[in-house]
Order: sequence, then C-alpha cells, then structure tokens
Amino acid sequence: MSRYKRSTLSFKRRSSSHANSLRRIDVGSLKFRGVGQPRSWTGAHGYATTDVDAPTEVPVASLTSEVFKMKGDDYCREEPIELVEFLAPYPEGVQEQALRCRETLLRLLWPVTELHFDATAAVCAGFSYTPKTRDIFVNIAVYGDHVTLVFGWGAKLDDPERRLKGQGNQVRHIRLKSEQTLHDPYIEELILQASALAAGREDPSPPSRVIKIYDGPKRRPS
Repeated sequence: MSRYKRSTLSFKRRSSSHANSLRRIDVGSLKFRGVGQPRSWTGAHGYATTDVDAPTEVPVASLTSEVFKMKGDDYCREEPIELVEFLAPYPEGVQEQALRCRETLLRLLWPVTELHFDATAAVCAGFSYTPKTRDIFVNIAVYGDHVTLVFGWGAKLDDPERRLKGQGNQVRHIRLKSEQTLHDPYIEELILQASALAAGREDPSPPSRVIKIYDGPKRRPS
C-alpha cells in the first residue's frame, strides 16, 4: 500500500505584468529537477509538467500522521531536493544551518505543511496549517551569511524580553546564531504561541510541501 494520500491541485502563473511572477507546485513525492533548468517536475508515478503558463493538474502527495509516527525521524531528516537546490548558492555553513532549522521546526510543529520559496531576496522555508502563503505563521529566511526566523504575526506574540525585532504592525524576526537557538525555551515558546494563533490550527490540511519559484534576478551570494 502506498504511504501517500494523493490528490490534485490546479495552479496558475501570475500575469506577466508582475515584475516577479510566481510559479507554484504542490509536491510530496515529486522531485524538483534543478534550478536554472527548464521548469519540470517529475513524480514517483511519472507525472510531469513543463507548461506553467496554463492551469495544470499536478499530483499532491501528503504524508499521513500514522506514517509520520512510524517513520518520523526519517521524514524529518530528509533533505527535500528542491530546498537543497535553492540553497546551493549559499555558503556550506548557512546551508547546513537552514536545513537543521527546518528539521527542528518540523519536529516541533508536526503535522504541518511546508512552503519552500525560491524568492528574489532570500530562500525561505515557511510553515502553515494550510497550503496558503498568507497562513504561514513562522518562516526561515536564508540570507548570504545568516538565517533569520520570521513570525508573520509576531506583533501579537507575548515577548516580554523583547527579543523579536521589527517595528511594523505584523512581522517580527530574530536572527539565529545557530540551530540551537530554536531549542532555547523562550524561543520555543514564541514558536508555539505563533502555532496556537495560526489559521487552520484546529483543522489542519493534510501535511504536504508547496514549492514556489519567483522569476527575476535573485539576490544570492556571489
């Protein structure tokens, strides 16, 4: 019996009038074929799509909670090929920190959906209880020499020590010295607060990975 539940989801490319058009694909067992190559994804069952200018049906593979309980360590340690490709331009130490932070957050928040972004300013790995970008409640943002933990609604969090930075109405962030920062009880409590306030928390979507690629120049280490 397959360990995945499979379904389909349509996606569209934004109008070319956008400076940074967005391509979206939901994946679980799908493998990303490589940044800089023609956009093509091939699944375990041979599905593929290259035409991102038209609505396209692609398989969504969702890992069940039962399977995670049995093989959770393997799933958390897995380094998703698309995220590894996105991180390739960064220094090895930054890549390693980002992947370990992703693993730590996945273990803490499961069951949760991952949203991996190859964005213009940074590579990001966000976490949500739905497949929607707007519902991301905590996010790893990877820059040239560091990794930052971003809270989409950080202004709502109880942060008496004022460790979170940011002056806006919503977003707050903290620069991570290492993956171990996420094991700090204070930081862990902030993450759990964000989780408790997140959209879809009471009725989460089946866990899956959502991959989003922005076109246009990317700010990456030279």
